[in-house]
Amino acid sequence: MPQCTAASAAIRAWRCIVRRQCTASAHIVFTTQRFPVGNLKPLQVALVSLIEDARVEQLAMREFPGLRNLWKAFHVAQAGGAVTSGSLMARLSRALIDAD
Repeated sequence: MPQCTAASAAIRAWRCIVRRQCTASAHIVFTTQRFPVGNLKPLQVALVSLIEDARVEQLAMREFPGLRNLWKAFHVAQAGGAVTSGSLMARLSRALIDAD
């Protein structure tokens, strides 16, 4: 198992920052209007957000295919275990970013 050093933690943090910046940029480029949240419940907002992230990520990856490797590393889903809304959304998120 690799040793966790301050440098490796800094690299992981940097990748997370870059990922978030790329996602935010994709939203700016590919979103023309905000989704009206209205009276949606928090779980519904989370699901709409997941789908919207997947949409802009797919559009951005068409322009910049290398983003798939950046984003895919953050879409982690575990088979089995407790079935919760969070685990199901993680599986959906992973399924949406997988190429095939």
